[in-house]
Amino acid sequence: MTAAQSIVAATHVLLMALENFVPTRAANMYAQHGEAGLTRYMRRVTLLGGACILSIVVVGSVWAEFWLHLFFGAAYRGNGWIVPWWGGFHLLSFLQRPFSVGLRVLGHTKGMFLATASSAIVAVTLSYPLISNWWACTAPCLLSVSCKLREWRWWHSRYQCEVAQGAA
Repeated sequence: MTAAQSIVAATHVLLMALENFVPTRAANMYAQHGEAGLTRYMRRVTLLGGACILSIVVVGSVWAEFWLHLFFGAAYRGNGWIVPWWGGFHLLSFLQRPFSVGLRVLGHTKGMFLATASSAIVAVTLSYPLISNWWACTAPCLLSVSCKLREWRWWHSRYQCEVAQGAA
């Protein structure tokens, strides 16, 4: 699992870079141009960053067996199917960040806490059925992706509500 995750781990560099400069820039955009400017900036960050992350994930996933063999040796042959799962997880992790930043700029940290808490509840609730019904490697991947989908959906809806309330 860790070897497969390492193939798409290059996305962490981009994710950490986003955590360093996007919140400050987003706050400046909000202060200067209001919610329209914030939304426009967050959309641009999502599209450009998403394209970069997606390209890393696609290259890692399409040639997963090659990368695993190159970096970790022949012992990992046949485990390339795990890489796209981790790639999806990393892509979803990225997609939640613009909503998180937007909610922070709008001052709605409660929404971020509730999204994370609901994700933990989903993880605990789904863990046993997934692990008992599916293979040990597939279950954590499914669980991680499903939790990220839940967080992303919640943050997206909350961000849209915040922007709509501000526009009213």
